Amino acid sequence: MNYKGCGALKELDSRSGEIKSMRTAKAHRRKGVASKILEHIIKEAEQRAYDCLKKGDRGNSRVRPSTSLIHTLWVL
Repeated sequence: MNYKGCGALKELDSRSGEIKSMRTAKAHRRKGVASKILEHIIKEAEQRAYDCLKKGDRGNSRVRPSTSLIHTLWVL
């Protein structure tokens, strides 16, 4: 299966969620795929009427680049 990327949103409670995972296939990095995934996750969080959306990185250095992307698209 050839995919560009994926992301996951976990409901923590009725008013908050957590971005659990975001991945972009190597061939599609630096092409805006992560931005589109994050925009979709944010829209879904807004539709669910979340007051809070957290970034669940658990100290994993592989997701640190997403931090600047998240702050660019949505102030957490």
